[in-house]
Amino acid sequence: MIRMKKLGFLIVLLAVFGTGCESIFGSKNDSTNEEIFDEGKIDPRLENVDGYAPVLPFWGGFDAPNDVHIGFDTFVYVTDNQGVHLLDRADLSPRRTIQLQGANAVTQ
Repeated sequence: MIRMKKLGFLIVLLAVFGTGCESIFGSKNDSTNEEIFDEGKIDPRLENVDGYAPVLPFWGGFDAPNDVHIGFDTFVYVTDNQGVHLLDRADLSPRRTIQLQGANAVTQ
């Protein structure tokens, strides 16, 4: 009986190694994978290749901002010459400003 279990385990092990993981995880040679690698290629001969990915929401209208803090709550805090601005991370609520002259940093 033990010998049959060992033989069965060996057959299953050989079947897994023989077929590989393509049937489980998919192939590395499909069109989606090729497209991802083509889009992500950077020519190594280029100098100073900088990437930029815009992050939404885009906030503006600050008067010389000097500090940004991502709070533990749902707000992003920005200090500038006008004071501390409370911005909703999802940009769903209007901006609130706390007037503080000389504010140059914010933390929680």
